[in-house]
Amino acid sequence: MDALRLFSVADCAFQSSFLVPSQILKSRAGPSTVAVSRGAAARPSLTVTSQFNDSHKRRSVSPPRRPAPAAAASSGALYAADSRIGSAESEPSTTPLCPIEADAASRVIAVSTWEEFDSLLAAASARGQLVVVETTMAALPNTAKNYPKLLQVARVAPGRTLFLRLLADRSDALRDLAKSLGVKQIPSYSIFRDGHMVHEEAGMDVDRLLLQLHYYSSSGIVDLGMNAADRSAGGSVYSGSSDTEQAGKVLELNGREDFYALLQRHENDDRLVVLKATLTFCGPCVRIHPTVVKLAQRMPDTAVFARVFGDNNESTITLMRELNVIEAPTFLFYRRGELLGRYVGSGRGDLVGEVLKHQGIQVS
Repeated sequence: MDALRLFSVADCAFQSSFLVPSQILKSRAGPSTVAVSRGAAARPSLTVTSQFNDSHKRRSVSPPRRPAPAAAASSGALYAADSRIGSAESEPSTTPLCPIEADAASRVIAVSTWEEFDSLLAAASARGQLVVVETTMAALPNTAKNYPKLLQVARVAPGRTLFLRLLADRSDALRDLAKSLGVKQIPSYSIFRDGHMVHEEAGMDVDRLLLQLHYYSSSGIVDLGMNAADRSAGGSVYSGSSDTEQAGKVLELNGREDFYALLQRHENDDRLVVLKATLTFCGPCVRIHPTVVKLAQRMPDTAVFARVFGDNNESTITLMRELNVIEAPTFLFYRRGELLGRYVGSGRGDLVGEVLKHQGIQVS
């Protein structure tokens, strides 16, 4: 009974550890998994069948393509004529800051030029930081209302997250920068990881934005210090980690070498190894992520949790084929190097039940 109480679904809800209401994780319209393409690709890429639109395709924007002067002028006129964007001639709104948000405000940088955006994005990528780009317009009334919400996100977001604020009506160059990011709706919040856009959120929703940030960040994940170039090349990160570093956290694997090293490390003990096969653009994978982190925190001595982004590089794509993963998220359970079973889906209760079952705990 104590074990069941310890690992109840309520315990695994996304609660105070992430400062986001657990209601955000309730099932919404949409599939519980997304399909993984098995076809060969010219570059590391897996096709995702989900509700994300084309704006969520992974793309690099460092540095964006700068338009010619004539193109910049015409683009500015186009944006000014769009009712969703507003007029560039309006006076910008101002927002008072609460004293308690002064520290959060220092994490939000207003971008004024293309060069500044390029430099900040490149530096953050080199440091392994997530970057959130808010694209809005100073002339819109909601801009003033949304700024305190952005500070709220900055205050409780993963510590290494950088926030950039792009006011598209401040100059023609910034309008063109917004256009190069594929922004079609204001406000828009774009999340960048390793210099690539991995998610775009239309409209300000604090809970949803925080949920996405924790999924793409290293919050609750073992950070072994690998930089973006090493990750994209498929280098191994597992060999340098220790059991102390892993305890109570989810280990992020970067390729086949990491996975097989993980199994080898635990082939002589009774710890359950749980591998989550996920994708960069996967709504169900995002929803189940807090439950995985919570389980890892609750079971530091009896289980090892790891995740791998199947579309991260050629090595992870190969691993997905070897493990016969055709949908995401897929959870695989191992003990002493032997596959015990798998669970495909994003149901919190179902996942908890599977973990307990493989731990020898009867669930009724």
